Amino acid sequence: CSSDLIAEGVGKIFDPDPLTSAKKEYGATGLLDNSDADSPELSAQLKEVVLKDLSQENGQFYLRGKYAWIADTGAPFKGLFEQIGTDFSATRSNDLFEAVNAYYHIDLNLRYVAETLGFSIPNRHTQNTTAQWFDPSALNGADNSQYDPSTGYLVFGEGGVDDAEDAGVIWHEAAHALHDRMTLGSISNATNDGLAEGFADYWAQSYLWTVQQWNSTDAPYHYVFRWDGHNPFWGGRTTKYPNKFPDGIVTSGGSLRERNGQILASTLMEIWPILGRTMTDRAALSAVGMTNAESNQNDYFNAFYQTLRQLGAPTGQVEQVYQIITLRGYTLPAKGLSIGLESDLPQLTMESDATLRVEINNNSAFDKTDVSVTAQLPAGMVYQPNSATCPVNLNNSSLVFSIGNLPAFGFKTCTFIVRLSHLTGKKYFSDDFEQGLSQWVAPKDAQNFAWTSSMMQPHQGKTSAFVQNQGLPSDLTLTLAKAVSLQAGTPVLSFWHFYNTEFFSDGGVVEISTDAGSTWQDLETKWIMNAYNGRISSTFSTPLTSRKAFTGSSQKYINSIADLSAFVNQSVLVRFRFASDAVTNGTGWFVDDVLVADQTSLDSEVCMTSGEGDQHCTKERFMVLFSTPVESEKPVLPITHEIEGIWPNPFAGEATLRLRVAKPQGVRIAIHDLLGRKVGEVFDGVLAAGEWRTFTLDGIHLPNGVYFCRIAGETFSEVQKIILLR
Repeated sequence: CSSDLIAEGVGKIFDPDPLTSAKKEYGATGLLDNSDADSPELSAQLKEVVLKDLSQENGQFYLRGKYAWIADTGAPFKGLFEQIGTDFSATRSNDLFEAVNAYYHIDLNLRYVAETLGFSIPNRHTQNTTAQWFDPSALNGADNSQYDPSTGYLVFGEGGVDDAEDAGVIWHEAAHALHDRMTLGSISNATNDGLAEGFADYWAQSYLWTVQQWNSTDAPYHYVFRWDGHNPFWGGRTTKYPNKFPDGIVTSGGSLRERNGQILASTLMEIWPILGRTMTDRAALSAVGMTNAESNQNDYFNAFYQTLRQLGAPTGQVEQVYQIITLRGYTLPAKGLSIGLESDLPQLTMESDATLRVEINNNSAFDKTDVSVTAQLPAGMVYQPNSATCPVNLNNSSLVFSIGNLPAFGFKTCTFIVRLSHLTGKKYFSDDFEQGLSQWVAPKDAQNFAWTSSMMQPHQGKTSAFVQNQGLPSDLTLTLAKAVSLQAGTPVLSFWHFYNTEFFSDGGVVEISTDAGSTWQDLETKWIMNAYNGRISSTFSTPLTSRKAFTGSSQKYINSIADLSAFVNQSVLVRFRFASDAVTNGTGWFVDDVLVADQTSLDSEVCMTSGEGDQHCTKERFMVLFSTPVESEKPVLPITHEIEGIWPNPFAGEATLRLRVAKPQGVRIAIHDLLGRKVGEVFDGVLAAGEWRTFTLDGIHLPNGVYFCRIAGETFSEVQKIILLR
């Protein structure tokens, strides 16, 4: 069949509902549901509209366009309401009316998001098209509507007032779809918190306020679901809800998320008149995209406030918004100047340079002048010259950044690169799975399922370990094939993983054994970073029922780290264990870049001053994972020495040399120019046998050119050419 987009059709809708446009409440003459019957009063509220982007297939026209796409997903199976012409006009007694009303408002909603707000958010369920699928007559006629994140469908029930007759319901449910798209399937599931319901109520009300007839002093002005609710069928909800966060969160009775969501929605609607619809909507939708399954309302408003400042809202408006949010009980960053220091990596290693980021935050209504930042680097952390994104001076081991003026509610970010040196520790085991599961045991179950090596979604490289989340009972393990002997020190288990499972029903744990696998204990109490995020509570029993686990969606690869210091001087096996129940499936669990190694920490302090007399300091602790193998894993030593090439070469200011020797001996490392003159001393001391050492070649004070690095020990001598090029 052929399919072409048609410019437009026509139809009749309620905008937003017959009570709002008539400025009357439910029960007024002729303004009753009356089992879908028409009345002169209801028909008077019909509005003729253009239906954009209708599609044509085999000579018939369908409510299928760029942003909305009708489907017939379940009982009562009323069809697709295709028409021979482009006139889809009907009154509410005809089921076609609900289909047209839903199509129009879904199209209007997503068209506004894409073309006015400027968001590009494809539907993850429909091959990255923008269209939102919907069924205007579904749920077997129940008085309910919902967004199904497993299929991507919006489905509307017909009990009481048909839900697809009320634009408030349509915009609310479409907001859940937007939430799902913005978070890549990680809608907030924080218990009873109501973030998702509150955002959806806000999104509906934000539209209703643009088309309503009520005055702000009228109670219906604040109603959500004005036609579907606030009537004998059910009580509806409001965005003039008096409760505050967190004390006003209710924990008993029904519909907890819906009731608690009214706090969030009411707060946003207090902000709406200050910022206007477009700015509030843009910040509200951006903020929801910064949340995840574990986020609560307070997390949401911190994201909203941050987004508002990034959007450049006027200072006076930002100040008013701050007051509204905090008076509602939410906690935002303290007023005034603040500063933070963080790394782009969850832990630092000897192999990779790290980018550190200084965040300067003027959370006040006043400009700050002559702002300066001093970052004190700890011993073992070396600044890489010319890597800073802000003007900087190096003062011994401190970096001094000249920030200049910082406007009210302004941000400034400076980044720079560091490299670790002169730190020692042990690595016991590592696997990036590029050689498959060669270092693991992955038994198949009775259904022939098992952990496998997969190229679908590695953390880096080409492969990872993977177990699929079947819609069947399973208990699958991935176990180290060879025990690791932990020595005295500070060992940890680090791994990167991404999981997408049925939340609370399917998930994975990590276990450890000190008796060659006879018994296993969970690492639940050992997590240092990114611990289990939920508890398995499936109605259908699994081996992990009632245990904490990684469950639901991590949204992306995350790094989890567990403390193994309780197992030093023991040989241990580690296993990843995944279990599922007999129903709904998911993608599964990807595990990559597993490392067992010692860890330590480095402490840094960063301070900020301003011309107005502000002084603020903060300390940051960075975790370091080591990579020098223990004796049992070291390769055979060279006859005399081994050098890993000087890197980078050419270099702009500093380069790194790694060296180990076969026997303990004195070693001297120096830099010479082309005439053989020594122009720099790198090291003059004794090296232990077999231990890798890292040295920094400093060329900061040398002119560009070719030099020679001479490495001489008692049993060897070697020269390597290096090029200094700024």
